[in-house]
Amino acid sequence: MSTTTNYHHLTVTISPLGDVHWSIDCNAPQGTACRVWCDEGCEHPFDRGHQSHTMKDQGGCLITPFFEDGSMIPATFTGPEEQPLRSGPVNLFISDGEESWEYAEEEENDR
Repeated sequence: MSTTTNYHHLTVTISPLGDVHWSIDCNAPQGTACRVWCDEGCEHPFDRGHQSHTMKDQGGCLITPFFEDGSMIPATFTGPEEQPLRSGPVNLFISDGEESWEYAEEEENDR
């Protein structure tokens, strides 16, 4: 079982007319890894010198903006195809410009 606190949450809402809206929010406190980056212009953690730069809280989550287009959230889900989308804590991933996510508790149950 993971002891890591998850600060990212998917909210699925359905309007009275049946429209579905997805959004991912972050409630991480200042200094949490998803909020920290250097001020040296690095775009990737493997940029030359990035690891030696001073890290600073950037004022908000640096991962959730990749998921701002709620219409793309279902397409970036990496969990079981038959699993329904629902509100809950999620793990977010960015790799080579590709966004993906999974439900946080699934990862814990698979261990």
